[in-house]
Amino acid sequence: MKARTIAVVALLAVFAGKASAQQDQGFKSPSGNILCAYFDADEGLPASLRCDILQTSTRKPPRPRDCELEWGNAFELKLTGRGGRLCHGDTLAGMNLAVLPYGQTWTKHNITCFSAESGITCRNSAGGGFELARAKQRAF
Repeated sequence: MKARTIAVVALLAVFAGKASAQQDQGFKSPSGNILCAYFDADEGLPASLRCDILQTSTRKPPRPRDCELEWGNAFELKLTGRGGRLCHGDTLAGMNLAVLPYGQTWTKHNITCFSAESGITCRNSAGGGFELARAKQRAF
């Protein structure tokens, strides 16, 4: 599992460098509590959508043993496969993201996100994704 932590740290380094270069591709919820940024494939890393939820009313799941960074409030979805939580050392807070109004969708490649008053749901064409809301977070 140490390899996963190293891969996440490497991915975060790429995210940090790419965030400004990509002009902050992504969106935020109307409340500003959920922030999502899309990162193109680069240097062997797959394209993915990352969403951070800033405040929740739920307990975080147990931290994986190989995660020495932040855990529980960041989610990742690649173009294929399941969505999941990220072990991370950074945040999307502060990025210049457009508001995705309630009832609207955002699409990039084969990832689509829907904004509702109940939260944000993102899915890829393979059926993987996550639902994020203050009261519930679920990856699938």
